[in-house]
Amino acid sequence: MSGARKVTTLSPELAGQIDRIVREVVAHEVRPHFGRIAPEAVAKKSSAIDLVTAADQAAERELIARLTALMPEADVFGEETVAEDPARLDAIATSDQAVIIDPIDGTWNYAKGIAVFGTIIAVISGGETVFGLIHDPISGESIQAHRGGGAWCLTPDGKSAAISVAADDPAEGAPVGLVGSDWMRHPGFPALAAPFARVSCHGASAHDYRSLCTGRYHASICYGLNAWDHAAGQLIHAEAGGVSGLSNGQPYSPKLRAGRLILAHTPELLEELRQIVLTVDAA
Repeated sequence: MSGARKVTTLSPELAGQIDRIVREVVAHEVRPHFGRIAPEAVAKKSSAIDLVTAADQAAERELIARLTALMPEADVFGEETVAEDPARLDAIATSDQAVIIDPIDGTWNYAKGIAVFGTIIAVISGGETVFGLIHDPISGESIQAHRGGGAWCLTPDGKSAAISVAADDPAEGAPVGLVGSDWMRHPGFPALAAPFARVSCHGASAHDYRSLCTGRYHASICYGLNAWDHAAGQLIHAEAGGVSGLSNGQPYSPKLRAGRLILAHTPELLEELRQIVLTVDAA
């Protein structure tokens, strides 16, 4: 799959098939175990709060199998695949088409019986995200976007509606923001929180993006750049009218491995937050 690469888009029919597969896998590999995870079915990865469950692994295996059958030319892998073989991430830059899966984003919440988790799918073509899907197993809603085609929410009964980031309304006062959990242990956290009337952390990128892309929050300051966390959501946010970029001024790309991604509803807020992050990181 190396060599000259071109960006190819997905048809609405293929996007619909991906959504259906996600819903079916979630229905029999994720939801039935929620609130019923046995201790022996949970393992630590890098730390006590970085967990993987048997449900993560089973859902990823089935999603890989079914999406590979649907898209046989694509390189399909997920977060747990990368945990075992980090070199698989190279496919984002080298494959004509890659599909990245986060089977249960927010595993700590899921393992503790907290209903704030989701399933994320990103389709990368020519090194660019061309389709993103974030599914909430609890509400049954999926937010989705095609590059250049807008963003929408699809309900369990098949109805769809366009979604957009928060409107810029100065009368609302200070914006509300999301800050990655690792930032909350950082000495610069008070400076990051200062522009906001309220700061939250969902502990799940899936729900951070759902909140941003449907206008509930104005901005998010991310700590890391895992592609399975951000490739889908950044595209949906952009198609919903948001702006984003790294603190160093570089545009986001799913090929990047490190950096501070900032998302906002206006360019002015994005620049304000970018300057704060630069100052915090330089301290």
